[in-house]
Amino acid sequence: MKEKSKKTERSLSFVEGIILLVVVIGVIFLNAMKFKIGTGLSVLSVAMILGAYGMLALRISWDDMMAEILKVFQNGMGAVMILLMVGFIGGSWTASGTTPMLIYYGLQLISPSVYLIVAFLLCAVLGMATGSAWAIISSVGLALMGVAQGLGVPVAPAAAAIAGGAYVGDMWSPFSDVPNLAAACTRGTSFDVFKALNPTQIPALIVSVVLYGILGIKYASGAFDNAAVVEIQTALSEVYNWNILLLLPLVIVIGGVALKYPIIPTLIVSSLVAVVEGVVFQGMAGPAAFNVLYNGVVANTGNAAIDDLLSGGGLSSMMSLILTIFCAFSFAGIVERVGLLKVVVGGLAEKTNSRGMTILLSMVSGIASVYLTASVYVAEILNCRIWNEAYKKQGMSTLMNARVQNGGMSNWGMIVPWSGGVAVMANCFGLTWSQYAPYLFMTWASMFFILLWGFTGKFMIELEEDEKAAA
Repeated sequence: MKEKSKKTERSLSFVEGIILLVVVIGVIFLNAMKFKIGTGLSVLSVAMILGAYGMLALRISWDDMMAEILKVFQNGMGAVMILLMVGFIGGSWTASGTTPMLIYYGLQLISPSVYLIVAFLLCAVLGMATGSAWAIISSVGLALMGVAQGLGVPVAPAAAAIAGGAYVGDMWSPFSDVPNLAAACTRGTSFDVFKALNPTQIPALIVSVVLYGILGIKYASGAFDNAAVVEIQTALSEVYNWNILLLLPLVIVIGGVALKYPIIPTLIVSSLVAVVEGVVFQGMAGPAAFNVLYNGVVANTGNAAIDDLLSGGGLSSMMSLILTIFCAFSFAGIVERVGLLKVVVGGLAEKTNSRGMTILLSMVSGIASVYLTASVYVAEILNCRIWNEAYKKQGMSTLMNARVQNGGMSNWGMIVPWSGGVAVMANCFGLTWSQYAPYLFMTWASMFFILLWGFTGKFMIELEEDEKAAA
């Protein structure tokens, strides 16, 4: 029976692909806006629609679809493991006093007027040094959010400054997996990708700092109640004992990733050290301190705002988010096996007739790919494979494709509702993507400069001799 299915299988046509894409977008939109169906179930519903079409109309066997789904799971489980470690970090760093201490002293060092700039640049530098946005958001980011609440800075722009900085460092850093993947899919090394990004990322960085500065002036001009800061610091001091060694879990994360140690063992070690410090410095019982790795923490400082921020963490807090991602993995596998992206985007790539349009359409297809696969990595691989030849045809180096995918698409990993980045933001800050997305100035500015230079012909990277030979 399987051999017969193979013989009668046919490929998806361009028109069918467009219709299916419209159906997928329409169903997801209606589920979210009208029926208020949860993200995971919404993604699973369109997966079922595509799967049914693939089996009935294209005669693709279920075994083939399942094989592709399992392949996506295999490729994505590393990210899921990091999400679990985010739960470890959230619970253990609170139990040890690491996050509370960073909040306590951060309130003394940062004022409302410069908070957003400091948070953005600090996370950008740390993201650049470590190449891990999620590790920065779930550790330093949590502490910075506590500082924001103490200073009266609204949560949404604070979260955007933290995540925007961490993500720009991650996708720009030569030590990160994103530029390395881009280099592997185009040409050169991660340092070549880093240089290719400079003409768009440097002006975008400047614009972001200016805009965060303007927002900071607005917040500083409002009523800043220093008594509220003192109240938070007093509440923290009454519950936690401060010690310089409480910074050790933070040092382990930053140092370990900067030295290119594997991220998951690094986060585990940091969490276990934090558990020990919870016993030694905060007087927790050993079993209770170890249990926060699974169940998280229920903070009781006496300050409601700080309690809301510090409560949570642990593996159990990540379960619903991981289930959503599993639904997205199933959807991505069926999308890949049906050939939806390859047919639709490949058809567009063949029709581009200018450099500017090639850049615009490849950026749009990259973003659409994140929506359809829930993975920046899968989207990067697909779009480099599909668009490289189109860039060569226009006399551009494939490093231009790397620029577009890294600078224009990769940050959408914290905007697409069913992506891992949005899961991290929801777990750490309790925010939906729509709340902080308007303040992701680096994301929007980066896309603007990519398109500006693309349509004006500025800062283009011409086709290299070795690419001409391979074309």
